[in-house]
Amino acid sequence: MSRIHIQQSGIILAGGRSSRMGRAKMAIRLEGASLLARTTRTLMACCEEVLVIAAPTGSPDGVDDALQELGSIPRLKILRDPEPYKGPLPAIVQGLSEARGALTFVTAGDSPLLAPELVKGMLATIKKQPEIDALIPRVDGHPQPLAAAYRRQPMRERFIEALARGEDSPQRVLRGASLRELLPSDLRSWDPQLLSFLNINNPEDLVRARSALPQAMADSADD
Repeated sequence: MSRIHIQQSGIILAGGRSSRMGRAKMAIRLEGASLLARTTRTLMACCEEVLVIAAPTGSPDGVDDALQELGSIPRLKILRDPEPYKGPLPAIVQGLSEARGALTFVTAGDSPLLAPELVKGMLATIKKQPEIDALIPRVDGHPQPLAAAYRRQPMRERFIEALARGEDSPQRVLRGASLRELLPSDLRSWDPQLLSFLNINNPEDLVRARSALPQAMADSADD
């Protein structure tokens, strides 16, 4: 891996409690593959390295089972939260600190319908716009900082400073940053149904994902 020039890194946040799901959701299978495995394989198709930020080994979140499914992959690095369940901000900082690419794509591990075209498109867009440090989708009226492209070094510094102030919301950290928002009209060229933004938080989300999977696969094949 040291011989590969890393330009783009994928960061997956997989250290949540799965409390709304009621069971270890990262290992839940969707058409033969776990949620985490699906998300990981998508990022591996788009980035030279992928980092998974997970709770400590043995945590009841399903990550360990999902990682066994993935096996040993040289471009995949597993990082463990030193303090589990502290929210996404410390995990983002850990990922940005360990990533080697100048550009990163950050996503949640329960995003099994994440479109490779969206990841590639957003990374290509931020690369072409050096004046911005973050490319943030806005879906259903809300910014999506956990499905976003970041310029690693400036955003790492910004997130570290926010943690030192006691901040815990990625959305608030982004206020005042050099960023561009992408509206649904921008995003649909990469992901017509916006299924990339379907996170599996509860059983109802899982039912929706199972229903939407054929369409997501068809959209990806068309591209």
